[in-house]
Amino acid sequence: MALISVGIDHEHASLDLLERASIPEHEWNKVLRTLMSQRNVHEAVFVSTCLRTEVVAVIDRFHGAIEEITHTLADATDLAPSAFVDHLTVNFDRDVATHLFSVASGLKSVVPGEFEVLGQLRRALEHHPVKGVALAGGVAANSTLRAGVTALAGEFGLEAHLPTLAMCTDNAAMIAAAGTYRLVHDGASSYELSARPNWQLADVS
Repeated sequence: MALISVGIDHEHASLDLLERASIPEHEWNKVLRTLMSQRNVHEAVFVSTCLRTEVVAVIDRFHGAIEEITHTLADATDLAPSAFVDHLTVNFDRDVATHLFSVASGLKSVVPGEFEVLGQLRRALEHHPVKGVALAGGVAANSTLRAGVTALAGEFGLEAHLPTLAMCTDNAAMIAAAGTYRLVHDGASSYELSARPNWQLADVS
C-alpha cells in the first residue's frame, strides 16, 4: 500500500474549472463513501474549497487509484473525467507529506485571494439580482480581478464598472496624499496629537 494525493488546484486549473469542480459540504460524506467503495482505495480524506478539490488516500495500484478517484470526482460534479486529466496534481508517498505541509502552512493557499473573491462574487450574483458590478480601491488595479469581474458581469448580463488604472492608487498613497493636503491647509500638528483609529470623515474634513 502507498499514500497518494490527487486533485485540482488554482495553480493548475482555471477559475471556471475550480468552480465547477467544487463540491458542496453536504455532498462530502457521499463522496467519501464512494471513494471507500473503490477497489484500490483503503483510506481517504477529502476536501473541496474554492481553491482546490483534493483526495488524499491510502491505495493499492497507483494508476488504478488515480482513475477511480478521478471518476469519483467527475461523478460528484457532473463533469467528464477528461475535464480533470490535464489539470490533475498528483503526489506520491513522501511527496504527499511535503505537499500537505505546503498547503497547511499557506505557501500554496494565501497568495491567490482573487480567486476566492471572484468565487464569492459569483455566488452572490447567483442569489441576489443586481443591475451592475463595481470594482473600486487599490485592489481594482489587480489584472486578474479586473478580468474576472468583467467576465462574470458579461456572463450574468450586467454592466461592469471599473475605474481607470490611474484612479486605482494604493491606500497608502491615498493616506499620504490626504496628510499632505492637511499639512498644507492647517500646518503641522503638535507632538501631543493622539492616534484615533476610528475617525469619522466629519471629524477630519
